[in-house]
Amino acid sequence: MKFKFSSTTFLVLALAGTSAWYLLYEKRVKSERSVKEKKEKLLLSWSPSDIQELEIKHLEGQTFKLKRTGADWILTSPVEDAADSATVNSLLGSLTSAEEERVVEEASEKLELFGLDKPSLSIKAFKDVNTFTEVFIGSQTQVGFGAYARVSNRPQILKINRSLFNAFQKSLFELRNKSLVKTPKTDLKELEIQNGTGRFLGLKTSQDKWVIGRESYPTDPTNWNKLLNTVLNLKAKEVASEKPDLTSFGLNQPQIVFTLTTTVDKPKETVMLSQKGDKLFAKNDSIPFVYEVAPEVLADLKLGEKDFRDRHLTQFNRFNVHKITISRSDSQTELTKEGAVWSLKDSKPEQKIDANRIEQFLTQLQDAVVPDFVPSAKIEKASLVIELFEKKEDKDVSVAKIEFWKAGSQYIRGKSSTSPVGWNVSADTFKQLDLSGKDFLEIQETKQPEKKS
Repeated sequence: MKFKFSSTTFLVLALAGTSAWYLLYEKRVKSERSVKEKKEKLLLSWSPSDIQELEIKHLEGQTFKLKRTGADWILTSPVEDAADSATVNSLLGSLTSAEEERVVEEASEKLELFGLDKPSLSIKAFKDVNTFTEVFIGSQTQVGFGAYARVSNRPQILKINRSLFNAFQKSLFELRNKSLVKTPKTDLKELEIQNGTGRFLGLKTSQDKWVIGRESYPTDPTNWNKLLNTVLNLKAKEVASEKPDLTSFGLNQPQIVFTLTTTVDKPKETVMLSQKGDKLFAKNDSIPFVYEVAPEVLADLKLGEKDFRDRHLTQFNRFNVHKITISRSDSQTELTKEGAVWSLKDSKPEQKIDANRIEQFLTQLQDAVVPDFVPSAKIEKASLVIELFEKKEDKDVSVAKIEFWKAGSQYIRGKSSTSPVGWNVSADTFKQLDLSGKDFLEIQETKQPEKKS
């Protein structure tokens, strides 16, 4: 039997052939050719990680030399200092991705025609001591956003995008590391601050929570984290002096000193600050330069220990509370939660619990703040004791205990198991918390008797 091609079969085979050609040529051959062509147009065939040293020379300006040290960069000339590694890595990205737009001349002995006899900028990149490539950038082209360039291992005069020239227009200050603090936030264990209010110490606990002082006052997370960010992200605006000159900038008698401690095997890091006129100067004891920093940082650094204490009455997670006891001089209330249902101990069958009132009570207790701290004292007889429990391994575990006793008409004194010191709360706050069992019951509406016609 002789097989006959139908028009449909022919079209199917044609489509299959076209698809195969597209997949082979367009997706593979053409793609590989495009990648190869792109690589051939690169001024430098290295990746950013290949470059170990960098020399940047401006026609009318300074020459900067930089060297890689692990993941970071250092300046070796005109000063020895840590470099801004992010800035240097950005320059490396610009250099290794720069391409020629076209070849202007295959070779030329008249470099002055292109401004390449005295290049506006030369960039020398070292792969190692003996392996380097230098890129020279000359005059700007008459048309378009281009510039003439030459690469040390090639004879051609090239036209490139002027963005490479612009990227390397960095001042010495822009290339320097402007961070005054080297300690990473994750490694910080202690922060000691001395200012006009005195001296106080912040400590990180084994649970990664911050407390103040050896008495372990809980810190206010918002204020304390703001202080940590101010300290750890302290940046230089300018280099005020290349020499460790303390007296000229008032740093021989600093107004603020903070010390950061990581682990016992690492030295402490200390930074001093002093204000003169409208300028604020700072010096890290491990860096030989004096910097000018933004005076706005003083707002956080001038605050005292009490400004960073957590002023909440107590600390707990209201969503985990499953039992509440409220002990007053004339009654005791016990509320227990099973699943999502609250019940009142010794309540009558017709009495129903208002779960919203319990949630409101817990919210008020969690959000309540104290206006003032006072020394802890032994409470002989509390007028109100509130204790909160969580269920852990089928056991009731106390997570917060708050005791109040009368101390005046405007303020009520008390203490909490989550704070090492006592405090005063307003009479209004106390009134909101001084509740008994009946305050958590649903309000029963009484029906009015129907009038007879």
